[in-house]
Amino acid sequence: MNIYKKELSLLRSSMLAWTGVLVLLILMFLTIYPQFTKDVETTRHLLGTLSAQIRDMVGLSIDNFFSFLGFYAYTFTYLTLAGAIQAMNLGLGMLSKESHSKTTDFLLTKPVTRSRIFIAKFAAVLTVIGITNIVLHTVTYMLANVFGVGDFDTNIFMLLAATFLLVQLWFVACGILVSQLVGRIKSTISWSLSIVFGLYIVGLLGSLLSDEDIRYFTPFKYFDLMKIIENASYEAVFVWLLINFIVMAISVSWRRYNTKDIPSAT
Repeated sequence: MNIYKKELSLLRSSMLAWTGVLVLLILMFLTIYPQFTKDVETTRHLLGTLSAQIRDMVGLSIDNFFSFLGFYAYTFTYLTLAGAIQAMNLGLGMLSKESHSKTTDFLLTKPVTRSRIFIAKFAAVLTVIGITNIVLHTVTYMLANVFGVGDFDTNIFMLLAATFLLVQLWFVACGILVSQLVGRIKSTISWSLSIVFGLYIVGLLGSLLSDEDIRYFTPFKYFDLMKIIENASYEAVFVWLLINFIVMAISVSWRRYNTKDIPSAT
């Protein structure tokens, strides 16, 4: 029984839907990008009427906004939110689907260990995340050339694109951990929306209050995209924090899955 292929097949429709939504989002943004650059002074004046806190909340920097990379970073406010929901949903559903449908005990009667089930399902989720990122960022790069955005630093583009992947991996790990700690989950989407928007609001409050310490409590603020554009690097402390959380969440989830009692279908 190839659990990996079966899981990947089950996730195919969801992957296509979410990838399509993300591609449409970036297409929409790149379509309107030329409109902002036609009359820079007027747009700059309008954006200047917004408070610094509001601009920070939506990831908008007037100094960089009119460059492609600055505008691309601005779109991440919305792209990352959608990507986080996709990732959280994948993480929550990875091990909870059989529990909800009461087929876990049937699966475990097969000649396969729990560790193998966990690894196969996790690999399928990572494959979905990987394909989503490859398609999204490849299409973005191609569309940038189609819309004639001009020359831009490809290395910085890749650094910005990688933050999307890293945040998604954080939410996948978070979803798996939550699914193992709270027991049976009836609706993954309701849990996903609650957790993702909750952490997103925490980030908005941090921007509104100009409180840098709040950045440690939400992955939406781990990466300051304007600093990445300016310095071509990440802030090491937040990369360390993100990696450690992912390792911890996956380790705890794996141990929990291997030792917990499985509810019987009867």
